[in-house]
Amino acid sequence: MVASGELSTEEINIMKTFEEYLQEIHAQDYHGTDDDMPDSFDEWLTDLQVDDVIAYANRWGRTLLGLEPEESFKETYERIRQK
Repeated sequence: MVASGELSTEEINIMKTFEEYLQEIHAQDYHGTDDDMPDSFDEWLTDLQVDDVIAYANRWGRTLLGLEPEESFKETYERIRQK
């Protein structure tokens, strides 16, 4: 049992997975050396706007659920409802 305010192992694993997802996004546009990549990622991450983080989180979550990343929630609902 996890005490109030503490993260469960599952929550920690999910957070790590989201961090790995962000690292992959960062790596797509990275053009430096492997040695500098972790520092570059940290800088990139701290420079992200809140709206960007929310958009990445929504896209990552939709991917985990097996939904189309660019499809709106309304479009997903309609598509599932029609089946």
